[in-house]
Amino acid sequence: ERCLRLVPATFPYVAFADQDDHWYPEKLSVLAAEINEPVVLAYSDARIVDGTGAVLAETYWQGRQPNRGDLASLALTNSVTGAAALFSSSLLPYVLPFPAEAGNLAHDHWLACVALSVGQIRYVDRCLYDYVQHGANAIGHGETKAPFLPKFIVLSLLNLARRKGWQQAEII
Repeated sequence: ERCLRLVPATFPYVAFADQDDHWYPEKLSVLAAEINEPVVLAYSDARIVDGTGAVLAETYWQGRQPNRGDLASLALTNSVTGAAALFSSSLLPYVLPFPAEAGNLAHDHWLACVALSVGQIRYVDRCLYDYVQHGANAIGHGETKAPFLPKFIVLSLLNLARRKGWQQAEII
């Protein structure tokens, strides 16, 4: 959150970078080409490798599918990893501040939910980086966090909507 507050207003895009992942040279240009109204966030597939670079999986999505537009599904299970995403800096006023009531909601999960609430998300079905797996990963490939209580996401998104003046925001 502190880093996002430091993004200059003149920057058109923001990307999260894990220091140990390997971005392919075209990653940013491919994702940036996907962002235009109403698309506010683009994300890609990743190849899974170990700390030595040995391939563990050719795709992040082996045995699962990326979420391309269903907010209810996204609220239950995040499919947009921060390292895979590039987003429009126009999202920052909606993303910040992170909701206090969100508990253990990951930054990329919050970002994806907000992006899908105010615009569209585009998935690029191609590996644009190597996601490195090692013993120090906070969360790794193949692991699923305990389901996050969607109530907190819904309440946080409603809070966001009300802060931004969207009077029609309500729980159905």
